[in-house]
Amino acid sequence: MMTRPLILCIGGEKSNIGKTTLGAAFIRSLAAPSPPDSTLVLLKPPKRLGAIKYTKTAFYASITDAPHLITQPDKDTAEYHAAGAERVLWIQAPPEELQDLLPQAVDMLSDLDIILVEGNSPIEFLRPDGVICIVRFGAASGKPSARKALQLADLIVSITAEQPLDASPADISVPLSNLSSGAATDGMHRLIQRMDDILIKKKLAALLTERAENGRITCTAARAVAEEIGIAYALVGAAADELKIKVKQCELGCF
Repeated sequence: MMTRPLILCIGGEKSNIGKTTLGAAFIRSLAAPSPPDSTLVLLKPPKRLGAIKYTKTAFYASITDAPHLITQPDKDTAEYHAAGAERVLWIQAPPEELQDLLPQAVDMLSDLDIILVEGNSPIEFLRPDGVICIVRFGAASGKPSARKALQLADLIVSITAEQPLDASPADISVPLSNLSSGAATDGMHRLIQRMDDILIKKKLAALLTERAENGRITCTAARAVAEEIGIAYALVGAAADELKIKVKQCELGCF
C-alpha cells in the first residue's frame, strides 16, 4: 500500500519575504545525505522531493510542469529545481480555483516522499502535515491569507540579515547566510529538526487517538505505533499520558 507523501506548506506574512529562499534551502537540506549524528525521523534525508509554487491570478487557472518553463532562470520554480526537487509544478489560479487544482497537483507528485508547497492560500485547502510561516520583525500584514497562515502555522520563522533578534516573535530565526549557501548549515539543521519533532508529535497524536478505544490502548498496539513511526517506546508512552490515553495489558514494561 502506497503511503501519502508528507505535505509541508510555506507561507509568509507579506509578499517577497523569502518563502522561495527558505523553501529551496529546505529542499536542498533534505536532498543531501544525512549526517552521521542526525536524529531526524520523518524528515531524515535523503528524500524524493517535489515542490509546488502557487501564484495568484485574476482569471485563468493552470498547472504547469513543462521543463522549459519551470527551469527558466528568472522563475522561483527554477530555484526549487536547482535545489534538488525531483519534480516542480507551477499553479497559477485565482484562490477560489485552488480547491480543484491542488488535489490534482498533489496526485501528480504522489510517488514522492515529501511535497513542499509555497503560498498562503494553499494552506487552507490542503490540510498539510506541517505549516511554516515566515515573519519579519516589526512588519505586519493586513492580508487575510497571511493572517490565516499565521493562525495555522506549526512553526513561525524569521529570516534575519545576520544574527537572530532576541525580540523576534518567531519560534526560530535563521540568518540569511544560512539560506544562500549551497551546503547544509546549522540554522537549517535546527529548523528541520524542530519541524521533524512537530511532525512526529502530530503523527503520534493522530495514531494514538485513532487506535485507542474508550481512552485505552493495548501495549501491543502502542508498540506498533512506535515501530511504525520509528521512535522509542518511551515517546509513545509520554504522548499517551499527554492525551490521557491509558496503555493497558503492558507486557514488557515499556510504558
